[in-house]
Amino acid sequence: MNFKDLSSYSVNFILAICLVLLGLWSYDASGRDFHTLSIPAMGVILSFFHKPLKNEESKWIVWIMALTAVYVFILIMPLRNSMNSGNQDAVLRVSLMFAFCVLALVFYIIRYRSLKQTQIKV
Repeated sequence: MNFKDLSSYSVNFILAICLVLLGLWSYDASGRDFHTLSIPAMGVILSFFHKPLKNEESKWIVWIMALTAVYVFILIMPLRNSMNSGNQDAVLRVSLMFAFCVLALVFYIIRYRSLKQTQIKV
């Protein structure tokens, strides 16, 4: 499977699943600290956009890009805190979440640009 064969809704689905799983891992590893439940909630919020992205991608991709960019900025603080605390497992978890969000954001930007180019050519 090629990177260009992926669609926005499949990337959105993969990101939502990753955020939920990594967030639940963080929740379990932190000793049931409730503020770590915000990460799985972000994945659930992303999953609400799966069907609209599948049906009307050009309309919703901008909203998903904005939401994913907000998630990237939100994840900077836990990444910094886990680095300062020296907890290597926490650094791994938050780095994975951060990397998945950044990769998805890059994909959304590439997909948005290609959608705009095809709209201009038509």
